[in-house]
Amino acid sequence: PVMETIRAHADWSFVGKKPFGVLLLALMLLPLTIVIGIVMAPFVFEGFGFVRSWSLTLFFMALFFNAAHIFGLQRKVIAVGARGIYIPFTLIIFITCLIFMVLYAFASLLSFISVIDSLKFSFRLIVTYIVILLLNLALTFVCARLAILLFRASPNSKVLLLSTVVIEGEKAVRMDTMTSSNGAQFTPAGTPMGVPPV
Repeated sequence: PVMETIRAHADWSFVGKKPFGVLLLALMLLPLTIVIGIVMAPFVFEGFGFVRSWSLTLFFMALFFNAAHIFGLQRKVIAVGARGIYIPFTLIIFITCLIFMVLYAFASLLSFISVIDSLKFSFRLIVTYIVILLLNLALTFVCARLAILLFRASPNSKVLLLSTVVIEGEKAVRMDTMTSSNGAQFTPAGTPMGVPPV
């Protein structure tokens, strides 16, 4: 019964939808790959302990974001007693992307310096840090792309209004109304906000 309930309520196709679904999936998988790369590196240069820590943090955050969107929690109002709690996932994702974009830009610079330093060591170490550099650059791009798409989806370019926008895989949709009853959901606006799929 539990598995049937999961299948009935899960939209597994979300992670394959462009641009938002694919970008959120990349936001989860790339940090995990970076962590694995750092752990398996023959030698860890100074500073990569921090990169590993924030990569692990981003992985768990992105895992939660993806799970929330797969199970439709981004539209739900959670009833707690007489009150309803709505989690503004889109706004949280936007802020997360801005923060980690800066962190991974720094990590890319650190990786580039490490590639230069590794030239005097083994070939395996050089390849490891070239791969880590490419992963950091890719993650910087993913964070920047998501942040730009979400900024363009914000009503009247007001970032705080992203709390009224819901990501649906292929587009970001503005929500007009909300009820506070149990199991309440937002009602989508007639016009999708944001940008078309790429």
